[in-house]
Amino acid sequence: MGRICVFTMLVLIAAWCSSATALESVITVTSPLSADELWKKIGDFCGITTWNPGVERCSLSDDGKQRKVHVFGTDVTVVSELEIWDDATRTFSWRGLSGLLPVKNFRGTLKLTEKGAGSALTMQASYDASGIDDAEAKERIDRNMFFALCINGPVLCANDQRSAPAAEIVVSKEPR
Repeated sequence: MGRICVFTMLVLIAAWCSSATALESVITVTSPLSADELWKKIGDFCGITTWNPGVERCSLSDDGKQRKVHVFGTDVTVVSELEIWDDATRTFSWRGLSGLLPVKNFRGTLKLTEKGAGSALTMQASYDASGIDDAEAKERIDRNMFFALCINGPVLCANDQRSAPAAEIVVSKEPR
């Protein structure tokens, strides 16, 4: 009996130690715009339609805490819930309720800070892979964050691959 208990405990400890921890993705880009100017572009939980052409429309719940983003040209709706809003620190955080990516337990934060004469925009996300391995989930989230901020987003990053020159050059610390 003692050996079975010890074996069971070892199995439980091994399972606990090998359980997946949340994955993390972070991208920071800088902009010549002041933090206040850039916050005017992105500081609206449903304002994504004004800076991301991939978003057809956005609707807010009556209390302003839940948004439904309708992806352009598809029947896809991404639902998020606002967790933290802080105009003073130009920060907001949200929790993904449903979406495009094969991840679960998604939480994101967008934060703007002063950087010299301009600003730094950081998007951070934590999540668990769902139906794919961790490396693929991280690669997809990293790529989508880059596209959200740098290609479709409110800033144009220096490593942008478009044929037309960028209107506003910013520097990304994260590799593509």
